[in-house]
Amino acid sequence: MTAPAARGLFARAIVESGGGGWGPAADIEDVQKTLAVRFTGKTLADLRSLPAADLVKQNADATDVVVDHDLLPRTPLQAFADGYADPVPVVIGTNNAEGSLLGNGSADPAKVWGRLTPADLSALRAAYGDAAKDDDSFARLLFRDGYFTGPARFIARHGDAWLYRFSYVLTPLQKRRAGAWHGSEIPFVFERWPIDDLDAADHRVETAIHNDWLAFARTGNPGWQPFKTSGREMRFDAAPSPREPGDQGALDLLEKHLSPFARPLDRR
Repeated sequence: MTAPAARGLFARAIVESGGGGWGPAADIEDVQKTLAVRFTGKTLADLRSLPAADLVKQNADATDVVVDHDLLPRTPLQAFADGYADPVPVVIGTNNAEGSLLGNGSADPAKVWGRLTPADLSALRAAYGDAAKDDDSFARLLFRDGYFTGPARFIARHGDAWLYRFSYVLTPLQKRRAGAWHGSEIPFVFERWPIDDLDAADHRVETAIHNDWLAFARTGNPGWQPFKTSGREMRFDAAPSPREPGDQGALDLLEKHLSPFARPLDRR
């Protein structure tokens, strides 16, 4: 949607676990300088002859998005902020436990976003309330909303967009997981499962999201109202329905402190 070369090649988009994070994207020149330092003495020809895995390993701390001034003239979020993105209809959303990407073990809230001050963290913890009952839970919420939910909501405010939140946990996993991990929605979307013991609730959620995605692909309307006009998201839980998004206060604070182009919020 923000690559000029892709304009006209597609009619609409579905972005799952989208957003990209509030962190600044790397510029191609920064990446080149980093590689030059880490491969001191290597010529350009030497670098081009290296296995791609070696380059990735040496640049492992880079952000996912690189502005190369060719495929991407600016960061995707900046493109949406400037009205530069291709204005095709888009469904975009996240899962309620995207923080699963932090892996096992206890996560430190102060290390998720280094730009947040102790005062910022205190205000955010209060905004999340009981959901941030301990440091690990709080860190996973900051990760989820700073990298996924907040930027996805920002994109939904700047275009012809339908917002969703997937929070359903498959019945066989409910004793082990409290939320929908990163990627949990994919088998529901495609109606493809490696197991057979699904119950009625599993099939209800599967049918809802699968049919909504098909409707959007066919008609450009997934079956609920756009976020810009309704202020609602589609909640895919045990009883899928459009609702007010949760954690709005925390999302507002994260956008205020982390977004490079924060502006007064309009949730209409």
